[in-house]
Formats: sequence, C-alpha cells, structure tokens
Amino acid sequence: MNNLYEFTMKVLPGESMEMPDGLKGAYVACYVAALDYQAALKKGVQAIMQNGVQIR
Repeated sequence: MNNLYEFTMKVLPGESMEMPDGLKGAYVACYVAALDYQAALKKGVQAIMQNGVQIR
C-alpha cells in the first residue's frame, strides 16, 4: 500500500529555460504516493526534472 509523502525542493531554471530578469529559482512543494520515502524522492525528482529545471 502506498503512503503519501510531501517534501520541498529548491529548483533553478535549466539551460534551455527562459526566466524573467530577477528570478533565480523557486521552492516547489511536491506530493508523491509511494511505498517509502526513498521511492517518493526518486519519483518526485524525476517528475520535476522532466520540466527542464535543475534541483538544488
């Protein structure tokens, strides 16, 4: 049975991503259903990176 995990990631724009001047990144809340926290982190990171951002 999956549990619901919540964590916050700091993201920065990727090389091909345009951002307005003065914006350097954001903190993103991530909610993931997974068997354990390690699987949740992996799923969350993979999902957000598909949007072309970098994670710090």
